[in-house]
Amino acid sequence: MPKVSIIVPIYNKEHYLEKSINSLLDQTLIDFEVILVNDGSVDNSLDICKKFASQDKRIKVIDQKNGGVSVARNTGLETAKGDYIAFLDPDDWVEQNMYSSMYNNCVETGSEICICNYYKDSGEEILPVTMNLTNHILNKNEIINEIILNMLAPKDINSRNNSMMGNVWRLLIKKELIDEYSINFPPGIPLMEDLIFCLKAFTKTKKVCIDGGHFYHYCIQEDSASIVYRENRFELLLEVMKIIERLLEEENLYQLSEQRLNNRYVNLAISSIINEAHKDNPNNLSEKVVKIKKICSLPQIQKSLSSIDLKGYTLRKKTTLKAMKRKNPFYLLLYYRLVNLSIKLMRP
Repeated sequence: MPKVSIIVPIYNKEHYLEKSINSLLDQTLIDFEVILVNDGSVDNSLDICKKFASQDKRIKVIDQKNGGVSVARNTGLETAKGDYIAFLDPDDWVEQNMYSSMYNNCVETGSEICICNYYKDSGEEILPVTMNLTNHILNKNEIINEIILNMLAPKDINSRNNSMMGNVWRLLIKKELIDEYSINFPPGIPLMEDLIFCLKAFTKTKKVCIDGGHFYHYCIQEDSASIVYRENRFELLLEVMKIIERLLEEENLYQLSEQRLNNRYVNLAISSIINEAHKDNPNNLSEKVVKIKKICSLPQIQKSLSSIDLKGYTLRKKTTLKAMKRKNPFYLLLYYRLVNLSIKLMRP
Protein backbone atom coordinates (compact mmCIF):
# COMPACT_ATOMS: atom_id res chain seq x y z
CA MET A 1 0.00 0.00 0.00
CA PRO A 2 1.57 3.36 -1.02
CA LYS A 3 1.94 6.16 1.47
CA VAL A 4 0.33 8.74 -0.83
CA SER A 5 -2.02 8.60 -3.83
CA ILE A 6 -1.81 11.67 -6.07
CA ILE A 7 -4.90 12.17 -8.26
CA VAL A 8 -4.57 14.19 -11.47
CA PRO A 9 -7.78 14.98 -13.44
CA ILE A 10 -6.90 15.69 -17.07
CA TYR A 11 -8.82 17.32 -19.89
CA ASN A 12 -6.90 18.64 -22.92
CA LYS A 13 -3.71 19.65 -21.12
CA GLU A 14 -1.09 18.31 -23.51
CA HIS A 15 1.03 21.49 -23.34
CA TYR A 16 1.45 21.36 -19.55
CA LEU A 17 1.19 17.68 -18.70
CA GLU A 18 4.81 16.57 -19.02
CA LYS A 19 6.10 19.25 -16.65
CA SER A 20 3.33 18.42 -14.19
CA ILE A 21 3.98 14.65 -14.17
CA ASN A 22 7.76 15.07 -14.10
CA SER A 23 7.43 17.19 -10.95
CA LEU A 24 5.73 14.18 -9.33
CA LEU A 25 8.34 11.69 -10.47
CA ASP A 26 11.05 13.97 -9.03
CA GLN A 27 9.57 13.78 -5.52
CA THR A 28 11.89 12.91 -2.64
CA LEU A 29 9.08 10.68 -1.35
CA ILE A 30 9.44 7.36 -3.18
CA ASP A 31 6.46 5.35 -1.99
CA PHE A 32 3.50 6.89 -3.81
CA GLU A 33 1.13 6.27 -6.72
CA VAL A 34 -0.02 8.68 -9.40
CA ILE A 35 -3.54 8.23 -10.76
CA LEU A 36 -3.94 10.02 -14.09
CA VAL A 37 -7.63 10.31 -14.94
CA ASN A 38 -8.06 11.25 -18.61
CA ASP A 39 -11.50 12.83 -18.71
CA GLY A 40 -12.28 12.48 -22.42
CA SER A 41 -9.41 14.59 -23.76
CA VAL A 42 -9.40 15.10 -27.54
CA ASP A 43 -5.77 16.22 -27.74
CA ASN A 44 -2.64 14.13 -27.04
CA SER A 45 -3.08 14.05 -23.25
CA LEU A 46 -3.95 10.33 -23.14
CA ASP A 47 -0.88 9.38 -25.21
CA ILE A 48 1.33 11.38 -22.85
CA CYS A 49 -0.23 9.62 -19.85
CA LYS A 50 0.35 6.19 -21.40
CA LYS A 51 3.96 7.05 -22.19
CA PHE A 52 4.69 7.91 -18.57
CA ALA A 53 2.82 4.84 -17.30
CA SER A 54 4.99 2.61 -19.49
CA GLN A 55 8.10 4.10 -17.87
CA ASP A 56 7.07 4.04 -14.19
CA LYS A 57 4.93 1.41 -12.47
CA ARG A 58 3.75 3.93 -9.88
CA ILE A 59 1.61 5.60 -12.54
CA LYS A 60 -1.91 4.37 -13.29
CA VAL A 61 -3.97 5.66 -16.20
CA ILE A 62 -7.77 5.74 -16.27
CA ASP A 63 -9.48 6.75 -19.51
CA GLN A 64 -13.14 7.76 -19.27
CA LYS A 65 -15.79 9.80 -21.06
CA ASN A 66 -15.80 13.50 -20.26
CA GLY A 67 -17.72 14.10 -17.05
CA GLY A 68 -16.00 17.15 -15.60
CA VAL A 69 -13.30 17.65 -12.99
CA SER A 70 -15.46 16.52 -10.05
CA VAL A 71 -16.30 13.20 -11.70
CA ALA A 72 -12.65 12.68 -12.69
CA ARG A 73 -11.42 13.30 -9.14
CA ASN A 74 -14.11 11.01 -7.72
CA THR A 75 -12.94 8.28 -10.08
CA GLY A 76 -9.43 8.77 -8.73
CA LEU A 77 -10.70 8.51 -5.15
CA GLU A 78 -12.42 5.21 -5.92
CA THR A 79 -9.15 3.81 -7.28
CA ALA A 80 -6.68 5.24 -4.74
CA LYS A 81 -4.88 2.84 -2.39
CA GLY A 82 -2.66 5.27 -0.48
CA ASP A 83 -2.79 6.06 3.22
CA TYR A 84 -3.13 9.73 2.26
CA ILE A 85 -4.68 11.48 -0.74
CA ALA A 86 -3.32 14.45 -2.69
CA PHE A 87 -4.54 16.27 -5.78
CA LEU A 88 -2.61 17.96 -8.58
CA ASP A 89 -4.10 19.97 -11.43
CA PRO A 90 -2.43 19.02 -14.73
CA ASP A 91 -1.34 22.56 -15.63
CA ASP A 92 0.38 23.05 -12.26
CA TRP A 93 3.54 21.56 -10.76
CA VAL A 94 5.06 20.92 -7.33
CA GLU A 95 8.39 21.26 -5.54
CA GLN A 96 10.44 18.09 -4.98
CA ASN A 97 9.89 17.79 -1.24
CA MET A 98 6.17 18.60 -1.12
CA TYR A 99 4.76 15.18 -0.33
CA SER A 100 7.60 13.92 1.86
CA SER A 101 7.35 17.02 4.05
CA MET A 102 3.56 16.96 4.32
CA TYR A 103 3.39 13.20 4.87
CA ASN A 104 5.98 13.35 7.65
CA ASN A 105 4.08 16.21 9.28
CA CYS A 106 0.86 14.19 9.26
CA VAL A 107 2.51 11.09 10.71
CA GLU A 108 4.51 12.93 13.38
CA THR A 109 1.52 14.96 14.61
CA GLY A 110 -1.21 12.35 14.07
CA SER A 111 -3.11 14.79 11.85
CA GLU A 112 -5.76 13.79 9.34
CA ILE A 113 -5.08 16.79 7.09
CA CYS A 114 -1.97 18.79 6.30
CA ILE A 115 -2.18 22.13 4.51
CA CYS A 116 0.74 24.00 2.92
CA ASN A 117 1.54 27.36 1.37
CA TYR A 118 1.81 27.84 -2.38
CA TYR A 119 2.97 30.08 -5.22
CA LYS A 120 0.91 32.01 -7.74
CA ASP A 121 2.90 31.34 -10.89
CA SER A 122 2.20 33.37 -14.04
CA GLY A 123 5.36 32.22 -15.79
CA GLU A 124 6.62 35.79 -15.70
CA GLU A 125 6.24 36.26 -11.97
CA ILE A 126 6.11 33.84 -9.03
CA LEU A 127 4.44 35.20 -5.88
CA PRO A 128 4.36 33.29 -2.58
CA VAL A 129 0.99 33.02 -0.81
CA THR A 130 1.49 32.44 2.91
CA MET A 131 -1.09 31.49 5.53
CA ASN A 132 -1.46 33.91 8.41
CA LEU A 133 -1.41 31.22 11.11
CA THR A 134 0.78 31.02 14.21
CA ASN A 135 0.02 27.47 15.39
CA HIS A 136 1.54 24.40 13.75
CA ILE A 137 -1.26 22.11 14.94
CA LEU A 138 -4.93 23.14 15.01
CA ASN A 139 -7.65 21.60 17.17
CA LYS A 140 -11.36 21.53 16.32
CA ASN A 141 -12.17 25.09 17.41
CA GLU A 142 -9.10 26.47 15.65
CA ILE A 143 -10.01 24.55 12.48
CA ILE A 144 -13.41 26.23 12.49
CA ASN A 145 -12.20 29.76 13.25
CA GLU A 146 -8.88 29.82 11.40
CA ILE A 147 -9.64 27.65 8.37
CA ILE A 148 -13.34 27.09 7.69
CA LEU A 149 -14.51 30.67 8.28
CA ASN A 150 -11.63 32.10 6.26
CA MET A 151 -12.29 29.66 3.42
CA LEU A 152 -15.84 30.99 3.22
CA ALA A 153 -14.65 34.59 2.98
CA PRO A 154 -12.28 37.01 4.72
CA LYS A 155 -13.61 39.05 7.63
CA ASP A 156 -13.32 42.14 5.48
CA ILE A 157 -14.17 42.01 1.75
CA ASN A 158 -11.87 45.00 1.37
CA SER A 159 -8.98 42.59 1.98
CA ARG A 160 -6.74 42.15 -1.06
CA ASN A 161 -5.44 38.76 -0.06
CA ASN A 162 -7.19 35.72 1.36
CA SER A 163 -4.49 33.11 1.96
CA MET A 164 -7.01 30.46 3.05
CA MET A 165 -8.77 29.81 -0.24
CA GLY A 166 -10.46 26.42 -0.53
CA ASN A 167 -8.14 24.52 -2.88
CA VAL A 168 -7.67 20.75 -2.57
CA TRP A 169 -4.28 20.78 -4.28
CA ARG A 170 -2.60 22.27 -1.19
CA LEU A 171 -3.89 19.47 1.06
CA LEU A 172 -2.78 16.01 2.10
CA ILE A 173 -5.77 14.10 3.50
CA LYS A 174 -5.95 10.79 5.33
CA LYS A 175 -7.93 8.36 3.19
CA GLU A 176 -9.67 6.90 6.25
CA LEU A 177 -11.29 10.29 6.84
CA ILE A 178 -12.52 10.46 3.23
CA ASP A 179 -13.86 6.91 3.35
CA GLU A 180 -15.49 7.22 6.79
CA TYR A 181 -17.57 10.26 5.83
CA SER A 182 -17.94 9.51 2.08
CA ILE A 183 -16.31 12.82 1.20
CA ASN A 184 -16.35 13.49 -2.53
CA PHE A 185 -16.74 16.19 -5.16
CA PRO A 186 -20.21 17.37 -6.32
CA PRO A 187 -20.86 16.09 -9.88
CA GLY A 188 -22.21 18.71 -12.26
CA ILE A 189 -20.65 21.63 -10.37
CA PRO A 190 -17.78 23.07 -12.49
CA LEU A 191 -17.00 26.01 -10.18
CA MET A 192 -15.86 26.04 -6.53
CA GLU A 193 -16.07 22.24 -6.32
CA ASP A 194 -12.77 22.42 -4.43
CA LEU A 195 -14.30 24.60 -1.73
CA ILE A 196 -17.20 22.20 -1.20
CA PHE A 197 -14.80 19.26 -0.82
CA CYS A 198 -12.57 21.24 1.55
CA LEU A 199 -15.50 22.25 3.76
CA LYS A 200 -16.72 18.64 3.92
CA ALA A 201 -13.25 17.48 4.98
CA PHE A 202 -12.45 20.26 7.48
CA THR A 203 -15.82 20.01 9.23
CA LYS A 204 -15.15 16.31 9.91
CA THR A 205 -11.51 16.33 10.92
CA LYS A 206 -10.33 16.77 14.53
CA LYS A 207 -6.70 17.73 13.93
CA VAL A 208 -4.92 19.66 11.18
CA CYS A 209 -1.21 20.36 10.84
CA ILE A 210 0.30 23.31 8.99
CA ASP A 211 3.36 22.91 6.78
CA GLY A 212 5.00 26.29 6.29
CA GLY A 213 6.66 25.27 3.02
CA HIS A 214 5.69 26.84 -0.30
CA PHE A 215 5.43 23.70 -2.40
CA TYR A 216 2.64 24.03 -4.96
CA HIS A 217 2.88 26.16 -8.11
CA TYR A 218 -0.61 27.34 -9.01
CA CYS A 219 -0.07 28.36 -12.64
CA ILE A 220 -2.38 31.06 -13.95
CA GLN A 221 -3.47 30.27 -17.51
CA GLU A 222 -5.47 32.35 -19.99
CA ASP A 223 -8.09 29.58 -20.24
CA SER A 224 -8.63 29.32 -16.48
CA ALA A 225 -12.26 28.84 -15.41
CA SER A 226 -11.92 31.92 -13.20
CA ILE A 227 -10.82 34.09 -16.14
CA VAL A 228 -12.91 33.04 -19.16
CA TYR A 229 -16.48 34.18 -19.75
CA ARG A 230 -19.10 31.67 -18.60
CA GLU A 231 -22.72 32.22 -19.61
CA ASN A 232 -24.30 30.73 -16.48
CA ARG A 233 -21.69 31.70 -13.89
CA PHE A 234 -24.16 33.52 -11.62
CA GLU A 235 -26.61 30.61 -11.52
CA LEU A 236 -23.82 28.10 -10.89
CA LEU A 237 -22.43 30.15 -8.02
CA LEU A 238 -25.87 30.39 -6.43
CA GLU A 239 -26.16 26.60 -6.64
CA VAL A 240 -22.80 26.28 -4.90
CA MET A 241 -23.97 28.63 -2.15
CA LYS A 242 -27.03 26.45 -1.55
CA ILE A 243 -24.78 23.41 -1.10
CA ILE A 244 -22.46 25.31 1.26
CA GLU A 245 -25.32 26.70 3.36
CA ARG A 246 -26.89 23.25 3.66
CA LEU A 247 -23.55 21.78 4.71
CA LEU A 248 -23.03 24.45 7.38
CA GLU A 249 -26.55 23.93 8.71
CA GLU A 250 -25.92 20.17 9.02
CA GLU A 251 -22.73 20.89 10.98
CA ASN A 252 -24.45 23.53 13.20
CA LEU A 253 -22.09 26.20 11.86
CA TYR A 254 -24.51 28.39 9.94
CA GLN A 255 -25.06 31.04 12.61
CA LEU A 256 -21.34 31.31 13.32
CA SER A 257 -20.67 31.64 9.58
CA GLU A 258 -23.42 34.10 8.69
CA GLN A 259 -21.29 37.24 8.30
CA ARG A 260 -18.70 35.34 6.23
CA LEU A 261 -21.53 34.05 4.04
CA ASN A 262 -22.72 37.62 3.59
CA ASN A 263 -19.23 38.59 2.46
CA ARG A 264 -19.13 35.64 0.10
CA TYR A 265 -22.45 36.66 -1.45
CA VAL A 266 -21.04 40.13 -2.14
CA ASN A 267 -17.91 38.64 -3.71
CA LEU A 268 -20.13 36.28 -5.71
CA ALA A 269 -22.06 39.26 -7.05
CA ILE A 270 -18.86 41.12 -7.97
CA SER A 271 -17.47 38.04 -9.74
CA SER A 272 -20.72 37.63 -11.67
CA ILE A 273 -20.81 41.30 -12.71
CA ILE A 274 -17.19 41.09 -13.89
CA ASN A 275 -18.23 38.05 -15.91
CA GLU A 276 -21.05 40.03 -17.56
CA ALA A 277 -18.58 42.82 -18.42
CA HIS A 278 -16.17 40.32 -20.01
CA LYS A 279 -15.09 41.11 -23.57
CA ASP A 280 -16.18 37.64 -24.73
CA ASN A 281 -19.75 38.05 -23.51
CA PRO A 282 -21.82 37.82 -26.75
CA ASN A 283 -24.94 39.45 -25.28
CA ASN A 284 -25.93 42.97 -26.33
CA LEU A 285 -25.85 45.98 -24.03
CA SER A 286 -29.49 45.69 -23.02
CA GLU A 287 -29.10 42.01 -22.07
CA LYS A 288 -25.99 42.74 -20.01
CA VAL A 289 -27.73 45.54 -18.15
CA VAL A 290 -30.72 43.32 -17.35
CA LYS A 291 -28.45 40.54 -16.06
CA ILE A 292 -26.41 42.87 -13.85
CA LYS A 293 -29.58 44.36 -12.38
CA LYS A 294 -30.85 40.82 -11.70
CA ILE A 295 -27.62 40.01 -9.87
CA CYS A 296 -27.82 43.13 -7.69
CA SER A 297 -31.53 42.63 -7.00
CA LEU A 298 -31.17 39.20 -5.44
CA PRO A 299 -32.53 39.59 -1.87
CA GLN A 300 -29.60 37.75 -0.30
CA ILE A 301 -27.12 40.03 -2.04
CA GLN A 302 -29.00 43.16 -0.99
CA LYS A 303 -29.09 41.81 2.58
CA SER A 304 -25.39 41.09 2.45
CA LEU A 305 -24.57 44.55 1.11
CA SER A 306 -26.53 46.11 3.99
CA SER A 307 -24.46 44.14 6.52
CA ILE A 308 -21.13 45.64 5.41
CA ASP A 309 -19.56 48.51 7.32
CA LEU A 310 -17.86 50.64 4.64
CA LYS A 311 -15.65 52.47 7.13
CA GLY A 312 -12.04 52.23 5.99
CA TYR A 313 -12.87 51.23 2.42
CA THR A 314 -11.37 53.06 -0.54
CA LEU A 315 -13.58 55.59 -2.34
CA ARG A 316 -13.60 53.36 -5.42
CA LYS A 317 -14.75 50.33 -3.43
CA LYS A 318 -17.39 52.32 -1.57
CA THR A 319 -18.77 53.72 -4.83
CA THR A 320 -18.91 50.26 -6.40
CA LEU A 321 -20.71 48.67 -3.45
CA LYS A 322 -23.15 51.60 -3.27
CA ALA A 323 -23.86 51.17 -7.01
CA MET A 324 -24.63 47.51 -6.36
CA LYS A 325 -26.94 48.42 -3.48
CA ARG A 326 -28.72 51.00 -5.67
CA LYS A 327 -28.89 48.42 -8.50
CA ASN A 328 -27.12 50.73 -10.95
CA PRO A 329 -26.11 48.38 -13.80
CA PHE A 330 -24.78 51.09 -16.13
CA TYR A 331 -22.11 52.29 -13.71
CA LEU A 332 -21.12 48.72 -12.83
CA LEU A 333 -20.88 47.62 -16.46
CA LEU A 334 -18.72 50.59 -17.42
CA TYR A 335 -16.54 50.30 -14.31
CA TYR A 336 -15.76 46.59 -14.75
CA ARG A 337 -15.22 46.98 -18.48
CA LEU A 338 -12.50 49.48 -17.64
CA VAL A 339 -11.10 47.14 -14.95
CA ASN A 340 -10.96 44.24 -17.44
CA LEU A 341 -9.30 46.50 -20.01
CA SER A 342 -6.64 47.68 -17.54
CA ILE A 343 -5.87 44.05 -16.59
CA LYS A 344 -5.48 43.15 -20.26
CA LEU A 345 -3.17 46.11 -20.89
CA MET A 346 -0.94 45.13 -17.94
CA ARG A 347 -0.42 41.62 -19.33
CA PRO A 348 2.69 41.13 -21.52
